[in-house]
Amino acid sequence: MGTMEAGANLPAARADLAALRQEIRSDITEIRSDITGLRGEIGRLDKKIDTVRHDLVLEIMKTNARIDSLQESLIWEMRGLTDKVLKAFEDSVTKGQMYHDKALTHGDMIQSHAFQLQDHEKRLDALEKKPSPS
Repeated sequence: MGTMEAGANLPAARADLAALRQEIRSDITEIRSDITGLRGEIGRLDKKIDTVRHDLVLEIMKTNARIDSLQESLIWEMRGLTDKVLKAFEDSVTKGQMYHDKALTHGDMIQSHAFQLQDHEKRLDALEKKPSPS
């Protein structure tokens, strides 16, 4: 290329054109090599992305399985707690009914004793008012 620089206004010689052509071909070959290398890099990156995507899918599936398992455990635990609460409630209602029944029975007994006591008082009053046979 030295001749072109020295005589910028002179027509290019065949040798200069051939050298330029050879330089362009060399640049094209280098660019093609770079493109081939880039394609290889892209292929490797695609494989890495596929591997990462596959690993992420597996982790998501594992996480979903753990969440499903925890959800199932919580459901069973809640059912157990609900059963315990209902049993305690039923026991309390049963005890309350029993105490209520006893209170009614005791009330009836107290009222019966009150009538007996009243009857006793009437009989005692009647006996006290009666003149003695002396």
